[in-house]
Amino acid sequence: MATKATFLDQIKRGLKEQVRNVAKGVSQPAHIYTPDFEFLVSFVHAYDDGVVVEANRPMPSLWSIGPAERKVLSYPFPRSPEEFHSLEVPVVGKMPKEKIGQLTKLPRYGFTGLTKSDSHIYAGSWNGVYQIRRQDFGLDKFITHPLMNDMHGIHQEDGRLYAGITSKDTIVITSIDGELLDAFTVRPNLEVVRDSSLHDYDWRFISKQKRGSAGFFHFNYIQKFGDDLYLTSRNLSCFVVVNLITFKSHLRSMNFSVPNLIHDGLKRGDKYYFTSIDGWVFIASASEESENPYLANQDLSLEKIRLKRMPNWCRGIEVHGDTIITLVDGRYGTGLTFGVQAINHKGQYLGEIRLKYQKIDFFKKIYYMTGFDLLKL
Repeated sequence: MATKATFLDQIKRGLKEQVRNVAKGVSQPAHIYTPDFEFLVSFVHAYDDGVVVEANRPMPSLWSIGPAERKVLSYPFPRSPEEFHSLEVPVVGKMPKEKIGQLTKLPRYGFTGLTKSDSHIYAGSWNGVYQIRRQDFGLDKFITHPLMNDMHGIHQEDGRLYAGITSKDTIVITSIDGELLDAFTVRPNLEVVRDSSLHDYDWRFISKQKRGSAGFFHFNYIQKFGDDLYLTSRNLSCFVVVNLITFKSHLRSMNFSVPNLIHDGLKRGDKYYFTSIDGWVFIASASEESENPYLANQDLSLEKIRLKRMPNWCRGIEVHGDTIITLVDGRYGTGLTFGVQAINHKGQYLGEIRLKYQKIDFFKKIYYMTGFDLLKL
């Protein structure tokens, strides 16, 4: 029988081997993935406190990937009322008051959620939505108003944009011309309310209060099916479904067999695709009717796929035929790199593409960079 010391030595060797495998996977993928379709990756980055950033300096924020070409695109990100007024593209919605005050801490730069129409891409950011031409990735206009803050998921349909104030569990509906159409909050008891106190602030100039999944639900992904808005709750690992006619909400939970912390919730055909931040991809489909309709964990059943290696972060998902792509690595405090990892529906590894800090034209050294969302063109 192995002694206690021998057993501990085995554990230590196993952990060291795991660390080496992770480091190897981060520095050099086992196989370079060459896609047969075009897609976009949004990503964010941040600088150390005290770094002075030139007003509306274009910042790397969008990675275009295709079978023959890859390129990183940059866009301006206003951080003060003066910078809003000096943008060189049309600004629609509501300009901030010049004496609104300044951000106490500069938020991250870059794009978060992505969605599209036939002619445009819509990219979320800290304080507005960017309307970008699909043809050449040129910026047509910046959509903004006071109820825009730290957007995560974003959805576009029929000229309406659905996004959130993540820390307040609030969904904001905006026209593509910047008109605020509606805003509602989902309370922990699932009551849907309109909180008039939200209008007391210009949320574009409120810094993130703390790291992590702020809010009770922490809505990440937003999709609309008919009259229902599907919101992926990271904190509950389920859907919160809001009916836009009755403004009643309910949960759609899933039958998980392993610990998870889901982050997305993309529907393709009759299946839902999720990532868990610890490197799982879940594929869910509606279960057959249960004898007890109130057993919520029978609502959606799941298959599970472990990625090729254990990433330090995992979020964003897109599906193309039999191929599933997701974003890996880029967690706070890790190396300045992240990647796109591809697998098929059987969980077989197809390869990876990595984006490294050294390959991007940042004007100063950054301390953090991570991928956020994926969008097939």
